[in-house]
Amino acid sequence: MIKVTMALLADFASIAIGGKLNILGIFDSLHTPAVPVVIPHIYLVMRIEGDVGEAGKQYEADMQLIDDDGGKLLSLPGFLVLPQPPPGKFEIKYDQLFPFFNLKFERFGNYEFKIFINREMRASVPLSVARIEAPPQNQG
Repeated sequence: MIKVTMALLADFASIAIGGKLNILGIFDSLHTPAVPVVIPHIYLVMRIEGDVGEAGKQYEADMQLIDDDGGKLLSLPGFLVLPQPPPGKFEIKYDQLFPFFNLKFERFGNYEFKIFINREMRASVPLSVARIEAPPQNQG
């Protein structure tokens, strides 16, 4: 069975030649003095694992961004096809990156990136957008 064994948010992620996964700045909360706030870039990083029998098959996939009222702010439906594993291997490890640019959050609260495969939620990644108090001004 296909599993999402890792899912996280990062400032940047890439996959280098040879399949090396690079992740920079893992986070689960954003602190800002005011909303709306725009995140210039954010990466949803996932590692999907399966066995050799699942390679080459097409799976329905969807990534949704949900707010704390259950409202769907974003949906990215598509399809997933796991590649064949390297020779001699029977397990597949497939890294998937979803970059988002200028993602806007209208209010403070808790958000969640939900990952569905064949309409079944396989993982979720929380994101808290919280108020940060401005430091007191020096009165001198």
